[in-house]
This record gives sequence, structure tokens and C-alpha cells, in this order.
Amino acid sequence: MKINELEQNCIQSEEYDEMFEEYKRLSNALALKNKIIECKDMIRSDNNIDLNSFLSNVNKVLEDVNNIDASAEELLSININILDQVDFLTKSIERYENTIEINDERLAFLDEKILSLNKLARKYNEEEKDLINVLNNKRSKLENLIKNKENIENYNTEINENISNYHIIADEISKARKKESLKLEKKITANLKKLGMNNCEFKISITSDNKLISKHGYDKVMFLIKTNAKSKLLPLNEIASGGELSRLSLVIQLETRSNNDCETMIFDEIDTGIGGATAEVLGNHLSKLSIKTQVLCVTHLAQVAAKSNHHYLVKKDDKTSSTELIYLNNEMKINELARMIGGIELTDKTLQFAKELILRDSTLHLKTHHIKSYYDLKF
Repeated sequence: MKINELEQNCIQSEEYDEMFEEYKRLSNALALKNKIIECKDMIRSDNNIDLNSFLSNVNKVLEDVNNIDASAEELLSININILDQVDFLTKSIERYENTIEINDERLAFLDEKILSLNKLARKYNEEEKDLINVLNNKRSKLENLIKNKENIENYNTEINENISNYHIIADEISKARKKESLKLEKKITANLKKLGMNNCEFKISITSDNKLISKHGYDKVMFLIKTNAKSKLLPLNEIASGGELSRLSLVIQLETRSNNDCETMIFDEIDTGIGGATAEVLGNHLSKLSIKTQVLCVTHLAQVAAKSNHHYLVKKDDKTSSTELIYLNNEMKINELARMIGGIELTDKTLQFAKELILRDSTLHLKTHHIKSYYDLKF
């Protein structure tokens, strides 16, 4: 491991300087001793001259001079001082000589240490003195990794706790779904029959997979339907027509909708294949749904249109390839309902029936989101 390698070899900057000085002294110990011996020899005897003896003789002569002439006392004092300094120098050289150590084992150790530091310096492209900074940086990174590992372990613990809680909640939701689905499918089947789908059967298939983790739990829900007595229960997209899907959507919305859902719903071809009393039931369902949301419905049945709070007529002009959307006031609405009932020519009977539809349904009208009225809107 890189940190272990650095820890075994790295030293502080000042320690490196001290070590290098020690290495230099040990590697040159013999040469130092020889130089010191040479100095001592030069002081004690050189060309048969002993410096101490020479200065002592000079001192004796100066003493004689001083006895004759007192003004020579300063010269005597200088010579005595030189003698003392030479003696001090000699003793200092001897003390230094005693500090010079020849230690081959220690020298070999330092030599190996310096070689190791040189190798590491080349490896990390740093000066030997700066290797300690490399070590500190790697220690810091290691500490961060250890902390991150601890955080990951804490997160894993938290995740496991959340998964455990998830399964508890998902299991409760699954049981509630299966219980309520039986009630819901009966209500939906009954309402579809009222809307002209007499032989239909609606089923809610719930398949649970306790290994599945999702925001909706571990249930897979599928809506199945059969539209006649001889057919099998199949997924909606495989069997239901556009009109049947619209009626089914309406019924499901009536049974399950909350005020937090979307603001507008659009139904097209919802009245396909129905009429009379069934159409009136459909209109009542749409009117009921409009309590909670804005409902837009394209219809050809007067019983359905009569339930609306706002009635628009869509006219197509094949010559100009344009479509015109006309908002109908009360009188225009009566005329349009009469046309839807009796055809192009309006009669007193159809107009009267249209008025009766509106009057009969006026007590059922509930306030919905208002749509801005556009007259003669072309697009």
C-alpha cells in the first residue's frame, strides 16, 4: 500500500537535513580524523618547532624586557593571551576529535535510507523533503474514503430500513387493493349495464410480486372486460371499442375521481350504439362528473346535449375545408336539440320536446367550470 510505503520511509524536512549532515560526517569520518591530527601536529611540532614552547620562550624574553622597561608590559600581556588561546584551541580540537565517530553499521543504515528516499522522490516526482506532504495528502484521502464508506454503510442501513417499511406498507396496500377491487368492479359492471352494455363484465386483475419495488407498490393491476356473454375476459385495449372505452372511462371516473385530478375531461363517441333511456342515464352521469371537473363531450344525442351548461355547434364547410364552432344561446340550443331529435325540418312537436328536455334537466344542472363563449369561431 502506498501509504505504508511512505510511512516507513518519510521523515520531516528538518529530520532530513539532520540525517543528511550525519551521513556526510560518517562517510567522511576518517578524513576528518586525519585533518584534526594534522592540525594538532602543526600546533605542537612543525619543522622541529613546538608552538607552545616557542611562545613560552618568547614570554620569558618579554618578562626580562618588562623588568627593565615597564612600558613593555602590554607586549607581555598580548603574548600571554596568545598562549591561552593556543591552549584553548588545542583542547577544543581534542574535544572535536572525540566526537568524530567511525560507525560503518550506522553509515550503511543511513545510506539505505537515503537511497529509499531518492527512489520515492523519483516515483512521486517530488523532492525528498516534500515526501511528507505526499504522505499527508494520501492520509487525508484515505480518511475521506473511510468516512465515505461509513456513510455508505449508514445509507445502506437506512435503505434496508426503508425497504422493510416499504414491504409492510406495500403489503397493506395490496390487501386493500384486492379488497376494494371486488367492490369497484361490481359497481363499474352495474353502471356499464345501465349505459347499454348489458352483457358486459368488468374485472380488475391484481398480480403481486413482493420482489418488485416501485412507487405504486408491488402490485400489477390490469383492467379486463368482456362485452358480450360469449366472449372471454380480455385486456381493454384488445377488445373495447372507442365508444365502450369512453363509457368505461366515464364510469371509472365517477367511482374513483377526487378533486385533485385533472381539470378537464374530453369524451368522444361515448354515445355510440345507445339511445332513449340509456342516453339519459349517460347524460346524468356526465352532469354528475361535471361537479368535480370540466367536461367536454362530443355527442349526437339530444338527451345528452340537454344536460350541458354550455352548448356548442360544430359546422363543417366542405367547400372551404373549414370548421366553425358556434356557441348556442337558449333559443339556439332549443332549435339544435329539436334538429337532433327530428331532423333538418323543425316541427312544433320536436321544439316542444326539446323545451321539455331542457326544463326537465334544469333541476339537475350543477355549476361547472365556465368556458369562455366564442361566437362564429373558425379554424
